[in-house]
Amino acid sequence: MNEGVVAAATAAVAQQLGKRKPRVAIVLGSGLGFLATEVADPLHIPYRSIPGFPEPGVAGHKGELVAGTLEGVPVIVQAGLELQGVVEEVSLRRTRLRSVTGEVIHIHNSQIQAVRVLPRGVKELAVELFVSKREAGEQLVADVSSILPEGPTTFVRRPWIEHVDELSVSLTRIRIRTTVAPGREWLVEGFFADLLKEQASDSLIVHGPVTLAVDERATWSFARASGATRGSFARARRSPVGVP
Repeated sequence: MNEGVVAAATAAVAQQLGKRKPRVAIVLGSGLGFLATEVADPLHIPYRSIPGFPEPGVAGHKGELVAGTLEGVPVIVQAGLELQGVVEEVSLRRTRLRSVTGEVIHIHNSQIQAVRVLPRGVKELAVELFVSKREAGEQLVADVSSILPEGPTTFVRRPWIEHVDELSVSLTRIRIRTTVAPGREWLVEGFFADLLKEQASDSLIVHGPVTLAVDERATWSFARASGATRGSFARARRSPVGVP
């Protein structure tokens, strides 16, 4: 997580806490979710209101911070945190993960209550963007793509321009391709698309970005079937037709 996102998340939590000053922070495991209900005078801060926080993926956790007191001590409790990444090392006591942002995280094995294995392979996606100026649109895509993370759990390959169509003097369609890890489609549909809109100058983007799934096998099958159909029509036109 970059410094800008951390600063935004810190500011969002501080604003919601107001005058509350927690002295102890507690991260709950899957078996301790009930502890959040024991907090007195609770203030609930859902993850969706905190920039950069993922939606919870652990059963029994609501995905929120709960500020209040336990036995008179000001606390803030974190419930529903899900870590995702590539396992780099496993020992008797700890596991080392490489997170989706490239950070190395060391977790004590006693804190790992459940593991979800993501499917193998990659997801190919296309993004269509309609802009008023071709050169500015291409530069926008290049600039945004250069700052995106690249790795086995994020963008396996950063977005690149696949094709450009100049539809008119003031309208250009840019087709962008990218490859992400399974389950990371939101990086394209949300993160990449939002960055394009934020970084674009006024009136540059006419429509989009629109994210489309790419099925290489279906495209190849369609092309082959279309070629076969065109070939059969061509042969039929060349063949003499008998007239009784």
